[in-house]
Amino acid sequence: MNTTEYFSIVNEFFGWGDPGSQETPGIWFIGIEEGGAWPNAELLRDKGLTSAGLTPEATLTLSQSHIKIYQARYEGKAFLETTPEIKNRWKNSRWQGPRRISRIVSELSRRFEECRDHNPDEPWEYYEVNMLWEKGSSVCQANLYPIGRPKLRGWFPHYTQLFGLHQEEWERNKIQICGPRLEKLRELWRTHQPQATICFGLSYQQHFKQSLFPPPDFKWAPADGNRIHRCEKEHILIVHHLSRVSNKVLSSVRDILKDWHVVIP
Repeated sequence: MNTTEYFSIVNEFFGWGDPGSQETPGIWFIGIEEGGAWPNAELLRDKGLTSAGLTPEATLTLSQSHIKIYQARYEGKAFLETTPEIKNRWKNSRWQGPRRISRIVSELSRRFEECRDHNPDEPWEYYEVNMLWEKGSSVCQANLYPIGRPKLRGWFPHYTQLFGLHQEEWERNKIQICGPRLEKLRELWRTHQPQATICFGLSYQQHFKQSLFPPPDFKWAPADGNRIHRCEKEHILIVHHLSRVSNKVLSSVRDILKDWHVVIP
């Protein structure tokens, strides 16, 4: 299987935010796959372009260029440093991840009273804007797999040439193709020793359980009434995807983390 240089580059993009450290361990969120696309929508908007108006050749060329831009932004690190500018763009999008993550973690922050002082009704909103994923927050977002797609079953025609993969072989062999990536992600996780890890995407629960956190090192209990899967010893949860998770489940996750005495900066 001959994947391209560009696949090798994105395969080194593990996520964004602050993964914490052994001194200040935090909370990791792990999704299935990056929900964006190549070419990158934000970089297209910066140039006043839309993907709909591009020729196939231009789409491929811009995708290659944007991957190189992000490679420079990562600076050889596993996690992209999140700037206020990047967060503001996400806030103006339809993506629900930041606000739902903030609903979980804001009450676990030592700065929660500061959030409540600024926004007594919705303190999590202040946390989202001013603290989430920023340096010193000890909260990060990672993904199992590197190919960006708005929908898991979608596939852009230029991806075959961009990454050297047909959709069928990617869907069939992604665990094998990304075996070294999953090992590296698990190694990063062990190095940073987060206090808690929330994996989201029940349709991929076996990927989390068998490929990223497999037995016998990780012992998984049956799902509870909210369909929350739990690895108690390692403080790992698997829940619905953040785009569909209910407020009830968010509250349950937050209560579990409180029971685990999780506290972040």
